[in-house]
Amino acid sequence: MKKLLFLILLPLIIITFCTKEDKPDSPIVAKVGKEIFTMNDLKQVIPQNSDLDISPLQIQNYIKRWIENELVYQEALVNGFEKDSDIQKGIEKLIRDYIVVKYLEKNIDQGIEVTEAEIEEFYQNNSSEFIRPKDLYHIQLIAVTTYREANAIRSSLVSGQKFEDLAREHSLDESRENGGNLGWLTLDELPPILAEKVPYSGINIINRIKSLDGYYVIRVIEKRSKGETQTLEEVRDIITWRVKAWKRENKYRRLITYLSENSNVETNYNIIQEIYSDSISN
Repeated sequence: MKKLLFLILLPLIIITFCTKEDKPDSPIVAKVGKEIFTMNDLKQVIPQNSDLDISPLQIQNYIKRWIENELVYQEALVNGFEKDSDIQKGIEKLIRDYIVVKYLEKNIDQGIEVTEAEIEEFYQNNSSEFIRPKDLYHIQLIAVTTYREANAIRSSLVSGQKFEDLAREHSLDESRENGGNLGWLTLDELPPILAEKVPYSGINIINRIKSLDGYYVIRVIEKRSKGETQTLEEVRDIITWRVKAWKRENKYRRLITYLSENSNVETNYNIIQEIYSDSISN
């Protein structure tokens, strides 16, 4: 999700990133007329040392979008399009909205913290909301191509070798980097053949299962049943978000109350009622 959100937002960031030739020295990535887009500009919109896998082709596409939008923007300026009254009103509204967002981020969002005690209290007081909707299985897996490999690995596991070591050495599945640990999964998150067999696998029993491409060697480490209350760790992120949202709303309301009491605010709901009545009669 984080990667998807970034891929959606990054073109928009680049589109609005307008630079001038008098910026500090930096290699020029793209130029349209007097407007330039530098390597420094690019570094500002691409997260450094992140877990996002951004390819060179994607970056090239972002730069193309910047060029295309800069071409259109400059053409619009030549035609005086920015002087249109509707455009000016739209720009003013965007500026006002942006200032509001940044003010709230600085004065409300940044000061909100959620303690462990608050998380635990919320969990205890609202445990009935956290009923597990599906069975969950904590699974380890090793994927190989032949029955001989699967049988040898199963024998090694039964004799006491560590699942993690054998997974890293032999598994063809990407989970090998985690020692074959798939984490907690529902049945519908598993390949059909595993979803069919896993419910009948005993806890910590080594099973060999034929797949479409070879064989799986699996172990169900633990099971969490549907209808039980989810553990705190399962719902920690949800609780943190809900407590933070509650705190933010309270802080926001206190701010609005303070500003309202110290400002001249007037409303005339009668006018609204008149407009509503007129629209009904028409």
